[in-house]
Parts: sequence; structure tokens; C-alpha cells
Amino acid sequence: MILLTGHEGFIGKSLRYHQPTVEWVVTDLDVATTEFRVAVDNMSNIEAIVHCAGNSIVSVCATNPMGAFLSNTLATASVLESARGLGVPVIVLESDKVYGAQSLKPLTETAPLNGFSPYEKSKVLAAELCDFYRDYYGMDVISLRLTNTYGPHDNNLTRLIPGTVARLRCGEAPMIWAGSEEMRRDYLWIGDLCEVIMAFARRENLAGAYNVTSEENYSTREVIDIIQEEMGTKLPILYNKKDFSEIPYQRMDGSKLRKDLGFGPSTKLREGIRKMLDLYS
Repeated sequence: MILLTGHEGFIGKSLRYHQPTVEWVVTDLDVATTEFRVAVDNMSNIEAIVHCAGNSIVSVCATNPMGAFLSNTLATASVLESARGLGVPVIVLESDKVYGAQSLKPLTETAPLNGFSPYEKSKVLAAELCDFYRDYYGMDVISLRLTNTYGPHDNNLTRLIPGTVARLRCGEAPMIWAGSEEMRRDYLWIGDLCEVIMAFARRENLAGAYNVTSEENYSTREVIDIIQEEMGTKLPILYNKKDFSEIPYQRMDGSKLRKDLGFGPSTKLREGIRKMLDLYS
């Protein structure tokens, strides 16, 4: 039995879809509360915790930093403490945004945590909590630093890929934040992420931080071009005013994950987009 937080979110839903034979334990309690920790303390037969809950929308965190710290930082502390009480390993979904903007590329797990914006800082603090519980209590805490993850269960249309697909399906032109056309990111197919999570859940005596990436790097414009090619459209890009900052260029090194697990994400972006479109249709 695996306790899953954030079961109604994109990754939580995807895990249950891709891994239906796993006995998932879920709760609708706020993860950051005492009520959650009391409920978990009374659970039996929990073998591990997978922590997916949190706020991953950069613009929302920028306008509500306190909410970001509650949902991303305090909630992670709560989950770590629950795992300590149960004596079980915990897999925490972090973010590549903990590294912030750095000149070194690709970034390895030894790079400093330079997150600057409210979203980035809330994830940096959560990452430091994971380090603390690993180092001080000797806990098996796996920190997965995800690159931009996409797939069919993502209903947040403020994100690039689901938002672009949704607009094109309605005959509308793709829309992005002004100034983000040449921003570069690695992309990760959700099915590959689910395989990585379950591989860690089944292993013992593994702990530490891991970049999870396909190591494919694209600009925002290139992603939109691929989606339009696969959907048979060629509409001009519209631009939305942006009042928050983002990292201009990130590229991750996934070699540590591949070495320790023996495999890593392999789905190419175009292949993943095709899978999404097939599932939508």
C-alpha cells in the first residue's frame, strides 16, 4: 500500500491511471495540517509515500507567495514528518526550478539551489527539508527534480502543451506569455515519470536527489511548431502580457538517474504529443 498525496492533481491522477494494480491510499485532508498527520499516524500497512501535492503554477505562486509556501514547503515538511513517524521511504516530487537561472548547462544534482521567484523559492525550501530529513534522521527520501512534464491528464490550460492543444482543437491560435517564445526547457512524458516513480517505490536503500528528464531541450516556439504539425494547423502565435519572471533557459543532466535505476525517460516530445492527441481523440 502506497500513500499518495495530491491524488486529484495531474501527476496523482496519471499515477493511478498508469499503475492501476498498485493499492493506492488517498485522503482529501489538507496535507499541511495536523489533521493529515494524525490520520497518517493511524494508517497501517503503508509501505511508502509518494508526495505529489503542491502548487506548480508559477504565475499563481507569484501573486500568492504565502499560498506557495504553505502548499509547497509546509506540506512537504508535514509529509516528511509523517514518513518519519511511519518509518517508511518517501518520494517527493520536486522541480528543476530549484536550480534557478544558472550559466552552467546541463545542470547536475550538485548544482547550487538558486531559485528566486516565489514558486522557485518554495521548492528550494522543500528540497532543503528533504536534505535535512535525509542527513539528520537518515531517512530514505527520494527527491525527483522534474523537468516540464506533460500528458493527457493535465487539465491546467495555463501550461504550454495542454493550453496549446486545447486552443487549437477549438480553432483558436496558440497563446503564450510575452517574451517567452525563445525560453528553453527539457520536456518529460508523464508515462515515463510514472515508471520512474514506481521503480523508486520498489527499491530499497536509495536516497538523494535525481533530475528526471528526457534530455530533449526545446524552445517554446519549437514546442508549438511540433504541436501544430501534429494537429495539421499553422496559426500565428498570440501573446499575453506577463507580470512575473521566469528562468530563460534550463537544461538538465539525467545521467545519475539512468546510472542508479538502470533506465530513464525515453519518450521523445513528438511521440509524446502524438500519444496525447490519440488519447484525446
